[in-house]
Amino acid sequence: MIQLLFFLVFIEGFVAFLLMVKIGPLRELVMNGLDQVKMRKATVLTIAGTMSVILFSNWVSIVKIQNKGAKIGTMTPMDQVLWRTHLLEASLMGFSLYLGFLIDRMHHHLHKLINLRKNGGSSKKVVENLEAEKLQLKEKEDKANEEVKRLQKEISTLSESLKKLKFESKEKDKKIETAEAHVASLQKQSADLLLEYDRFSLYLGFLIDRMHHHLHKLINLRKNGGSSKKVVENLEAEKLQLKEKEDKANEEVKRLQKEISTLSESLKKLKFESKEKDKKIETAEAHVASLQKQSADLLLEYDRLLEDNQTLQAQTKNRHF
Repeated sequence: MIQLLFFLVFIEGFVAFLLMVKIGPLRELVMNGLDQVKMRKATVLTIAGTMSVILFSNWVSIVKIQNKGAKIGTMTPMDQVLWRTHLLEASLMGFSLYLGFLIDRMHHHLHKLINLRKNGGSSKKVVENLEAEKLQLKEKEDKANEEVKRLQKEISTLSESLKKLKFESKEKDKKIETAEAHVASLQKQSADLLLEYDRFSLYLGFLIDRMHHHLHKLINLRKNGGSSKKVVENLEAEKLQLKEKEDKANEEVKRLQKEISTLSESLKKLKFESKEKDKKIETAEAHVASLQKQSADLLLEYDRLLEDNQTLQAQTKNRHF
């Protein structure tokens, strides 16, 4: 029995040594052997329970021999031999049970270590993938920043163009208002001239009627005598002067009508240009609004990329820990 226990202790110590020190493939062989042994868990527990019962029996025998010696006052040589035999067996059994428990724990922790190393390799791949995703997100973030800067620059350029167009539109509006006021004043002046022309026409009609009346009188006077030649000449001169004034008035009216038509055409052209400017301003404002919307979308995408980047950094830190 003692030789068997010594052999068992030696075997358990050798197995524990192989588990602690890696010597070639021996550790793997021992691990596989222990896996096979643990598959027969009931048998192992039965052996351990039997050894525990024998250990308890030996301790009981040791206590009985000690009590017997205490009563007698001394132990016989036979009791001493039995006491030493039981003590040696109990010590070997306790040490073998302790080594078995130690081997079981070492086997358990080595399995955990192997699994941790495998998981560590997979976690390294995960960390590398996270780093690659982080770099991709950083590149996307840089591109988004460049796009935002470009759009902001384009928006500022378009805003300046819009301001310039608005200023030009205001100048055109002022010119149109000035031209309209000038046209209105010319129209009023033309109306006044037309009224004056009508009055002058009426006056000329009246003068012609009077001249006709006086010519009749002159003819009668010529018949009666030739003393009224000076009066006739004066009337002819007045008639010529009136005719010249009528021609001048007609020319002035024609000139004013031509100027009014020219100003009307200029006014129409200015109105058309103003409408074109308004259309350009509306188009530019719509373009600016679309660019602002696109810039807002890019800013939202940029914020999302930042949140993803922070999440990946947090996941990377957790993986490292």
